[in-house]
Amino acid sequence: MLSVSLSLRKVLKGFYAGYGSFLLRDLPFDAIQFCIYEQLRIGYRVAAQRELNDPENAVIGAFAGALTGAITTPLDVIKTRLMVQGSASANQYKGIIDCVSTVVREEGPTALLKGIGPRVLWIGIGGSIFFRCPGTHKAVTCSEASCI
Repeated sequence: MLSVSLSLRKVLKGFYAGYGSFLLRDLPFDAIQFCIYEQLRIGYRVAAQRELNDPENAVIGAFAGALTGAITTPLDVIKTRLMVQGSASANQYKGIIDCVSTVVREEGPTALLKGIGPRVLWIGIGGSIFFRCPGTHKAVTCSEASCI
């Protein structure tokens, strides 16, 4: 019974590996992306003096996503390294701070930007889709009186 309990504990610990760093990456990502999107959307709407159409929302969403992806790449690198390290790994990080300092010391600060190109691309595409859809959804599901 003790071995089952220990095995279950290892499984659960592995399942939540990197959860703190996941939150450290995703909470700032969401806050930054929505702020950039809203500011760009408001500025564009004021300049155009009209409501934005879906393709315009998609382009603004793509830009907001790509920029946010670039800004948060170091957080993603740290999150990924913490999540994929195995118990038998030579590089056992003790936490977020240890991971950052080890990566910078052993690989240099530019290692925190590994994968920035693909990340910017796929998050830009995702932002385009995500921010285009609410306009379409609102038009289909809301009447003027029920939605703001």
